[in-house]
Amino acid sequence: MRTVQSEKILKLLGITCESVQPKWVNFTKCLVKPMKNHIAEVTVEVALIVKPINNATLVGELVKHGYEDRPPVAAYEMDCCDFFRKKRRKFMANVAYKAMGLDKYSNMNHSCPYDHDLIVDRYPFNGHVLGKIIPFGNGEFTFNTKWYSYNVLRAVVRIREKIVKLLGITCESVQPKWSTFRKCLLKPLKDDAAEVSVEVVLIVKPINNATIVATLVKRGYEDRRPLVDYKIDCCAFFRKKRRSFLDNFAYKILGFDKYSNMNHSCPFDHDLIVDRYPFSGRGLGKATPFGNGEFALTTQCLSPVKVNPVIRFTKLVCNSTHPMTVYEKCHIVRINSTTTTVTIKQKLMQTIHSVYANVSLIQLSKSLNRVLYTFNNVDACAFMLRRRNPVLRLLFSHFQKFSNANHSCPFKGSLIVNHLAISDIQVSRLPIIAGEYGLLTSWKLNGVNAADVQVFVKYS
Repeated sequence: MRTVQSEKILKLLGITCESVQPKWVNFTKCLVKPMKNHIAEVTVEVALIVKPINNATLVGELVKHGYEDRPPVAAYEMDCCDFFRKKRRKFMANVAYKAMGLDKYSNMNHSCPYDHDLIVDRYPFNGHVLGKIIPFGNGEFTFNTKWYSYNVLRAVVRIREKIVKLLGITCESVQPKWSTFRKCLLKPLKDDAAEVSVEVVLIVKPINNATIVATLVKRGYEDRRPLVDYKIDCCAFFRKKRRSFLDNFAYKILGFDKYSNMNHSCPFDHDLIVDRYPFSGRGLGKATPFGNGEFALTTQCLSPVKVNPVIRFTKLVCNSTHPMTVYEKCHIVRINSTTTTVTIKQKLMQTIHSVYANVSLIQLSKSLNRVLYTFNNVDACAFMLRRRNPVLRLLFSHFQKFSNANHSCPFKGSLIVNHLAISDIQVSRLPIIAGEYGLLTSWKLNGVNAADVQVFVKYS
């Protein structure tokens, strides 16, 4: 597995200059000139109608797009005249002064009075440098600068900027006995572009059946349905002369038409390569109909191969932490050398109208346990109605036919999981490798922490 580190970039979208008091000030120039490598030149010229100015205050506010009705992410006020008079300046005021380029690219570099027009001339807005300084996440922001004189608002300059994050690529072989990754690289280039190179070594050849499943999920919304969930039969795709629009679009977006040797139908009897595919952020930005944010595109390559995995339950712990619930059964039964079953019977002393769960799936190791998935405050009653979380939906599909907890609230009597067993067919669909795993759950019933259940399994 290989993950490329990310880089945060601040991208200038535009600038707006507004004279609130035209009798006092007017803007003669307000320009942004895009340059290469996320650099833009900013030029602003302000004509002072009333001179001299003996009192000037700057108020800066940073607001995230879509949250204009909330308090700003950052706000700061600076007395310009007092700032230049002092030799020991405040740290934040000095950072803002240099970041805005007033120290080198403006004639507003002295204290009051100001008896001349104010100019910021070709200030180089460097997205790479500013991206390393700012402590904010991705998104689109507006930096409002309000200029006061004698406590009266005279002018407003709004700078729209977008934080763009070049993320990475991760490649994982779920079945190392069948395929491994020799190369998994992402090389950032200029102008929101990147080169992607992937090499897959096929251990078992030839491949006569291959399907790609692609899902697009927005970060922070992993428990909801993906924005895109699409499946392509690779062998049938290349055999057809008349391809569907979406299939052909995905094929070209993924770069298989020009930059890959996976450009023919089955069988595939050679290693699969995507060589220096130019991933264009600007081109894809125009093609994709989604808004701002951070997304994860997951592609899975499926091939029906015969596997005989074995999964055994090794330990089961049931703990009741409140009198409203009692465990009457909690044990593992060994059926044969390859099969074990789990039985749990939980008696409810009162009707349960609300169920919230914390669920963690971890991979156990002698040195360090790895947390694969964690879901906090999952509304189990709502999940039974919608079942949007794909990971929880997969886990639930394995035990629902063995349990009477297969409906929404309320729950009465007893909750039972009877002789739960996981077959080798179910395991072969899971994106996990051999090892030991633990499913840790804690349950809040009717608003009270009432129970903990921990299940440990060994997959080989």
